[in-house]
Amino acid sequence: VSTSDKAAFQGGVISGSESADAEADVAAIRSLLDDWDIAEDARDFEKLAAFLTEDAVSISHGTPALVLGREDILDAYKQELEQYKIDVAEQAVQDVRASGDLGMAWGVEAGSASPKDGGDPIEYDIKWLAIFARQDNGSWVCICDISNRNK
Repeated sequence: VSTSDKAAFQGGVISGSESADAEADVAAIRSLLDDWDIAEDARDFEKLAAFLTEDAVSISHGTPALVLGREDILDAYKQELEQYKIDVAEQAVQDVRASGDLGMAWGVEAGSASPKDGGDPIEYDIKWLAIFARQDNGSWVCICDISNRNK
């Protein structure tokens, strides 16, 4: 296969004839991420559930090494919010890309988690990556969420 036949990531979208809707897909994933933040701030777990596949995977700095499934991911998040007051100081989506029925986004987040039963706040500084899949109805959902500490 020659390099002219291959599609390559460029500016957040895949180049090539098969990617005519890639810019729209990137915009849809960015919109989902905005809605996700709103739902998180509101602690709207029903809305958050709609952003995850039933068999989604989460690999996070603050939870067991691997959390499988929408319900377990939401339970882990609920437990974190029961134990800590989360203050986000910085949050940014650094890039979103899409190709066909898959998309990904990555970014950074920093802040603190203060134990509700007292104690010193825990500072955090993470980078994250989320992988999305297009559903039959054209909407996007998260199939995998990964975060790692920067420090």
